[in-house]
Amino acid sequence: MNVGPDRWALEKAPGFPLLVVPFQRLGVPHLANPVLAIVTAAALYGLVALWYGEGLACAAVALFLLTPMSLVAQHNMWMETFAGGAVPLLGGVFYFLYLLRPVGRHALAFALIAGLGLGWASVVRLSNVLLLGLCGLHLLVIA
Repeated sequence: MNVGPDRWALEKAPGFPLLVVPFQRLGVPHLANPVLAIVTAAALYGLVALWYGEGLACAAVALFLLTPMSLVAQHNMWMETFAGGAVPLLGGVFYFLYLLRPVGRHALAFALIAGLGLGWASVVRLSNVLLLGLCGLHLLVIA
């Protein structure tokens, strides 16, 4: 929100505005939520297809993208509600992919992306810190 000439203050956590910065620089800030939706849907599809099969993966992606709250949140480009749910989902998907494949050439990449996603989720919405703490505690227990 504007608090004076050339002075702005954040009403909420700074994660979503920082996520939009590259899109703003490219002149397409309205594409931040759709790109996030595509990346998250692809990751969700990959996890559910690996775990349960392609039919359920298609249903999970359809539910993720077509629920009314998701559609409304994606429509308003400055609303962090969609990112507040999509970023932890993305981090959680990669955390589960890491748990399913703890060894191999992709394990380190899955762990890194999971850590970045869950860490960024707490920056997008401060209440997501609980999810980050739970995943960190789980990782400590299994390690």
